[in-house]
Amino acid sequence: MTDYYKYLPLSKEDENWGLSVLNIGCTHIAGENSYPLKAHPASHHFTWETGRILNEYQIIYITNGKGIFESDSCKRREILAGTIIVLFPGERHRYRPDHQTGWDEYW
Repeated sequence: MTDYYKYLPLSKEDENWGLSVLNIGCTHIAGENSYPLKAHPASHHFTWETGRILNEYQIIYITNGKGIFESDSCKRREILAGTIIVLFPGERHRYRPDHQTGWDEYW
């Protein structure tokens, strides 16, 4: 898998639709790598200790590997290949790949 991501500009016309795509991508995270990758915008960085809050919906699809996820409304749970994670605006969350398996993610 070749890592790819793109953050898209938001225009006034986009805002008028009420729904827009802000970013897309795919990433292979090998086991033992830090997460998330530091190349993303500062607004998308987080640490496991603090988690993060985004002001948008996010959909993350895990196709390979495993990890863990938790949020204010969802207790900690194991994430396996084939899982779709839905993040909600204004909700603190955190997730990460397993240190041994890593994972492949699409968003």
